[in-house]
Amino acid sequence: STYVLTASTEFVDRRPASLEVVAPEGQPVELAEDTGLALILDTSGSMNKRLDGVRRIDIAKASMKQLVKTGLAEGAPVSLRIFGGTGKKTGCETRQLVGLGPLDKAGTVKLINKLKIDKKTGTPIAAALRWVKRDLEDVEGDRIVVLITDGKATCKADPEEALAELRDEGIEVSLNIVGFALDDEAIKEQMRGWAEANGGSFYDADSADALSEAVKVAVAAPVDVFAVGDRSTPVASTTVGGEAVELEPGEYVLEVRADPPLEIEDIVLAGGERLSYELEVPGADETEEETP
Repeated sequence: STYVLTASTEFVDRRPASLEVVAPEGQPVELAEDTGLALILDTSGSMNKRLDGVRRIDIAKASMKQLVKTGLAEGAPVSLRIFGGTGKKTGCETRQLVGLGPLDKAGTVKLINKLKIDKKTGTPIAAALRWVKRDLEDVEGDRIVVLITDGKATCKADPEEALAELRDEGIEVSLNIVGFALDDEAIKEQMRGWAEANGGSFYDADSADALSEAVKVAVAAPVDVFAVGDRSTPVASTTVGGEAVELEPGEYVLEVRADPPLEIEDIVLAGGERLSYELEVPGADETEEETP
């Protein structure tokens, strides 16, 4: 027999795509009501160093106060832990400044204003992380931990071991680390590894404005990205307003763990596309008028 063979070709762009999720301007996306947020602020001796002529601790305090005033909802479940103990043994201890409970904005701002630095205080990151179990033990929903620090851990305990202990005990947290005025790339990569291994992100802040922005994004509502047809495990995670995630071309579903929860279907990414998806917040005021 005699046959004729015909063929056609089609170009398929397999370049990675990227996706970021942003909130509408002036319409903040609040965390889900059952989410617990643990803030850990570095108050070690190195925070007395200056950045652009201003003490690091004063920059950090300004960012924290801005977060409390405008970035978190009144009554949200929030705790605040700082470095340094009381009495003679201060170097490698931590203490809880605000216990988990409905956020009192005015009261928390007053406590932040009173913060002082003891030059003998080290950087007990592991100790602070070990307290997360107790700090967030009554939380039923997501547990988000935000660590703001200007240096590597200086105490003997290992932060990786502390995080492993949490995982071994079945305590799942999203760990976001804000590295403030860090100039050691190896430390940045180490902290990035801690964060990404525990469902979070690392943010590099080298100025006052960058610190405020990083803290704001670090406490934003989490976003999970799922491939269409498979909702068992997210293929990527970020936060509202956070870093773009790299994805293969395809179709995706977004789950935003906010109040109220949001689910967005039919996200289609072409090869090489850079998509910035703006959320539609339920209950937002409608300004458009119906045509008569």
